[in-house]
Amino acid sequence: MDVLNAHERPPESLKLFYKRFQKISTLAQDDCHDFCDFGKGGQKSLMNHVGTMKIISSLESEQAESKETIDPPGILSDNEAPIYEFDALPGLHIIPSLITPSAQWQLISAMMHRDLANDQHKTNVHMHYHVPYYISVDSDYMSASGSPIGTRTPEVPEPSFFNATPQSSEPFLPLDSKVHRPLDILSFLNRKLRWLTLGGQYDWTRKQYPNTKPPSFPPDIAELIQRIDPSMEPEAAIVNIYSAGDTLSLHRDVSEDSKQGLISISLGCDGIFIIGLENKTGLDRLAIRLHSGDVIWMKGRSRFAWHGVPQIIPATCPQYLQDWPCRLSRTDGPEKYQAWQGWMASKRINLNVRQMR
Repeated sequence: MDVLNAHERPPESLKLFYKRFQKISTLAQDDCHDFCDFGKGGQKSLMNHVGTMKIISSLESEQAESKETIDPPGILSDNEAPIYEFDALPGLHIIPSLITPSAQWQLISAMMHRDLANDQHKTNVHMHYHVPYYISVDSDYMSASGSPIGTRTPEVPEPSFFNATPQSSEPFLPLDSKVHRPLDILSFLNRKLRWLTLGGQYDWTRKQYPNTKPPSFPPDIAELIQRIDPSMEPEAAIVNIYSAGDTLSLHRDVSEDSKQGLISISLGCDGIFIIGLENKTGLDRLAIRLHSGDVIWMKGRSRFAWHGVPQIIPATCPQYLQDWPCRLSRTDGPEKYQAWQGWMASKRINLNVRQMR
């Protein structure tokens, strides 16, 4: 496999394309010939319909029946989603609305409750802070111990940072108090938390994976990914957590010793996704507006394409996710996350999964 430089800078023409979509208004997007929005059915002429895939209606398993659903009437577990490919970017597959609303809710809950509360899965905040791990509603916590924290019992709720109240004063103490001030839980969850790593813990400074054995990859998320690509062994993921105004710079994912495809799942607010691939005469490029439940699958030549997110579109989180983590329809008792109601309304979460070796 050719070795690509993870520190290489993107082509200037693609940087200009990226900047254009950083500034472009929602209304102006529809007039762009190199822009695709499946939510409006626009510019499908850019894409080829190359197949279908069975929709994913539950995180647990392909056959699992969810006890509680927020899927609209008419969505059945044997429904299929279309798969589109862009001629100029071979291997770039877009699968709109593959993940149903119920499966989206379950996936967000797994990552933002269970996985965020597992101290083996590091975040950007760990680079500058000691992160306390909350295990109960009255803000008891345990320091990092190298193992998943807490056991769900009637007395101890499911481990989650959302068990703390937004008013909690328990601090996230800085590694260097001369450089950073302490954080509170509200700042951590609302603005400072930008990414979470699952499985292989990528070193963002060296742009490589450590040689040590990685934490186990969440098996239910791995099983979901293998419903999209049965040949992939999910070993590492980056969960990007965006707010309006956030971006993701142009980059290529070239640190893995594997040619297996990358799978990216969009959750929450819409985002503009830019992708470009150099050819013998220049650059092929495309901008796509991604909606909650859409999947991008980059394989073949597109596996190592340049890509980034120049814009998060505010106030576009679908209604069925806006109240997360608070489900107001529950009838089995009080809603324990009610203090955090609406957290997801302004967020976009991207799950990006890859095989390391």
